Amino acid sequence: MRRTLHVGRQTCIATMRQILNRTPVLTTYLERALNFWNRVVQQGAEDLLYQCLEVEVNQPGTWGHQLIQVVHAAPCTHPSFIDAQGHPQVVEEKDIKMIIKAFVDREYDRAWGRPRALRETARQVHVEGSLVRACPDGARDGFKHFKFMQWREGSPPDHKNKLNHQHAFAAFAHSTQHVRVLSNFFCGNLWLECETGRQTHEGRSDRVCNLCHNRALEPQDEMHLFRCPAFESLHHEYPRVFESRAYGNFIRAYYNKDLRVDDLFRKFLTQGGADFWSQLGDFLNDSQLLHARLSEMRPMNQELDDFEDDE
Repeated sequence: MRRTLHVGRQTCIATMRQILNRTPVLTTYLERALNFWNRVVQQGAEDLLYQCLEVEVNQPGTWGHQLIQVVHAAPCTHPSFIDAQGHPQVVEEKDIKMIIKAFVDREYDRAWGRPRALRETARQVHVEGSLVRACPDGARDGFKHFKFMQWREGSPPDHKNKLNHQHAFAAFAHSTQHVRVLSNFFCGNLWLECETGRQTHEGRSDRVCNLCHNRALEPQDEMHLFRCPAFESLHHEYPRVFESRAYGNFIRAYYNKDLRVDDLFRKFLTQGGADFWSQLGDFLNDSQLLHARLSEMRPMNQELDDFEDDE
């Protein structure tokens, strides 16, 4: 996945799954294996594969026995693979879906445990505006995950749900240039101070924008990028991004310091559609070039190792 998205070695798997709208590989294997189990059982006792499966279920190390053991590790009610006579039986479709969902939910809870704890920490001091920006500088462990959860995370990954693909750029971005810039933006590999300041160990609240008059008031992060005066000259070139209703709702909440600003920013970034993703990718490319010219910072081709999740 890292090679597909052109991201760094430290990018976490859960984030890439979310971006690509993919569930864990184990769940794909399990679903196929259980469907194959059912096909074999339905062949009947005269079939050779059925006879082999009947022997395997009680022999450790065999495919049939291992499949049963994996399913029994699922954090849910386990279906019965063997009937009262000791013969393999069909696993109901609803049970298969329950098993897959249990594994997906378990992986999701494991991946997002730290960000959820960090969100609770931020809520204790949150007064107005963005919850991400309210997070104390000392709360470092898991911060990038937390920011992803608040600003970019959409529905739980489900590659069979066509509606989910609309909100994942991977279904629409077909050029390498768009894939690279969008995936690195969503994974936090940025050219902005919120990321480059990590290299010099600045506190998050000190990583302010040095291109606009508000530099003493707010950090230069993803949210700031879409309202910074330095990049306003690019807005008219991308009407699908900056003339959308979602952008209007977000920017009003931003200036009013509305407590819903994080939710509205997430809706803006995940509104989806081929035109939106294409124009967003072009805007990010152009803003990176303009930022490099204005600040005379690092050259564009200098890569950051993106998802080292210790702020």
